[in-house]
Amino acid sequence: FVLNNTANPRGVRNYGVGIANDALFAQWEFSPAPDWRLVAGGRYDSIAYDFKNSLKPGADFGAANEVRSFAKFSPKLGATYAVNAVSSVYGNLSRGFTPPEVSQLYGKSAIAELTPATYENTEIGWRTLFANGIRLDSAVYQLTGDNTIVSYTISPGNSENRNAGKTRSQGLELALSQQHIAWDWYLSATVAKHRFVTYKLGATEDYSGKTMPQAPNHTLNGQMGWKPTPATRVALGMVRQSQYWMNNLNTVSY
Repeated sequence: FVLNNTANPRGVRNYGVGIANDALFAQWEFSPAPDWRLVAGGRYDSIAYDFKNSLKPGADFGAANEVRSFAKFSPKLGATYAVNAVSSVYGNLSRGFTPPEVSQLYGKSAIAELTPATYENTEIGWRTLFANGIRLDSAVYQLTGDNTIVSYTISPGNSENRNAGKTRSQGLELALSQQHIAWDWYLSATVAKHRFVTYKLGATEDYSGKTMPQAPNHTLNGQMGWKPTPATRVALGMVRQSQYWMNNLNTVSY
């Protein structure tokens, strides 16, 4: 917003960004045997930002107009094996692509020199339906990120976005659920570790090996529901989350 036409307080922003996002996706599925299903696919993404600053560019009022674009091809490969009529195991290999967001690039006075983040994901899982109608979904995964975009605190109250080198998340996910006439319930749990593999900002600022902030090690989520009528559902839920670090040095927790 702008307070008036002649003077603007420091830090005011008044800009617009046109976004052009084009994507092409293809997937191929194949069953080499009755119990097997293979999936191979790929996605090409191209995104361009057309930034227009309505104020006079400078240290107080933001950056000059520009057009910036990012593009990436992301493949994936998966396989599922039916152990029996109610149980299957699966595995997936995939790559993800996350360009910088508009606010990450243009929210400050200067445009941050950010590169897109890419992620390599490996996942193995097991799904089954027990005789009493309880469904189990489980998976173990490893997610490795390059150039992950994180918020870096320069001084208290002053932060900026930066690329963090390499990150890695490893975890186990479990989910149990059951539907029984008017009653239903589910319980899910995650146990994970999220850390900086390489994140060095200088000779004295090296966060490599530290746990990433705002990343709890485990969560527990449960809910029980009841349908007194076909169109009505009443539920009681619970969420428990472990403490997590608030800073890169892992000295302040929440």
